[in-house]
Amino acid sequence: MDKALIAAAKTGWSGVLRGRIGQQEVGMVVFCHGRVAWSLSRGQARDLPFYLQTMGKVSPHRLQEILEIQKAPDKSKKLGPILEEAGVIDQALFAECLRAHIRDALTPLVNNPLTVGHAEEGEVAADARQTFSLREALEADLDFPEPGLSEGISTAKDPAPAENVSPFEELALLPGFRYAFIADSAGKLYLYHGVETDVSPKKDLSAWIAEWLRSSLQIAHHVGIDQPRSTFIEGSGQSLLVQVTDPGGGNFLGVAFAEAGKLGVYRSRIASVLPAIQTLTETR
Repeated sequence: MDKALIAAAKTGWSGVLRGRIGQQEVGMVVFCHGRVAWSLSRGQARDLPFYLQTMGKVSPHRLQEILEIQKAPDKSKKLGPILEEAGVIDQALFAECLRAHIRDALTPLVNNPLTVGHAEEGEVAADARQTFSLREALEADLDFPEPGLSEGISTAKDPAPAENVSPFEELALLPGFRYAFIADSAGKLYLYHGVETDVSPKKDLSAWIAEWLRSSLQIAHHVGIDQPRSTFIEGSGQSLLVQVTDPGGGNFLGVAFAEAGKLGVYRSRIASVLPAIQTLTETR
């Protein structure tokens, strides 16, 4: 299955790739010009409504209303535009929820070595802003290049070189991103990345936030919150999310973003880059 996925991505293929174990279909992946538009599998733990409710903060009742609207005979729009028109969720946050769902569906298809991909070529209509490269969809250490970058199909024995993307660069792609940094609980700044690359971080920035984090942890302890992992402040025009990055609480990641950014989107992306962040702090 993994080789079929790679081939579809590298050749810019469109169609449905069905995963089968023997004669039993266990999942499917929809490709649009080499990018993943949709996926389902029997092994996935959560569906799209789960992510819309948890990441998008859409109430179950309101989501059910939207789903009923989508099913109406006179409605031909997909779920994302309907949610956006209803003012329930914006396009960027819906894309993050969709990506999380696709990742949950794709992972069991790739991880089971018995799954074989069967291709059904055909035209697929999809909003390019809601399709994902295999690297984005799986977040795995496999060679998932974009369509048209090279010829042929790479395999596990013959991987093509891939460009390394730092976790800071991944965060910087999110709407509203202002800056991010890694520091320790004593306030020592390890790494900093901002939109304005020639601007240095404010003096004692990490020390101030380390003190704020310690105070938040103390307050959490006194009100009965066990082992809090993050703290968040929403300001006028800009917000700051601080996430502890290791079990001992010795290091933390701070991310600032403007009004265009959504907390659920940033929490999801931070969760996905956290292993890379931990690797960076371990080498410091």
